[in-house]
Amino acid sequence: MLENDTKVLPILLCPDDFDFFCSVIVVEVIDNGNTVIWNRFGSDITPFSSNETELPPCIGKDVEWFPNVAPLVFDRNEYISCLKAFGLLEASLRKV
Repeated sequence: MLENDTKVLPILLCPDDFDFFCSVIVVEVIDNGNTVIWNRFGSDITPFSSNETELPPCIGKDVEWFPNVAPLVFDRNEYISCLKAFGLLEASLRKV
């Protein structure tokens, strides 16, 4: 997470095979320095080639946003603590 940044990130994958090439639910995450907001939720519809063997390069590039879903607002310090508890903070920083 970087302060004052907005990203579209995957939060739920296909339950059958945990595959990014299948169903992917994404969230628009806004880090404004004091809070982290999951602003919009949607289904990733980014096209990819059927012969791709790695993750589609632009997960969240094309999204069909769900209507009428309220944003979720988190205290940034608590959010970062949760990411650390699950070992997710270090992984996300390596990909920035």
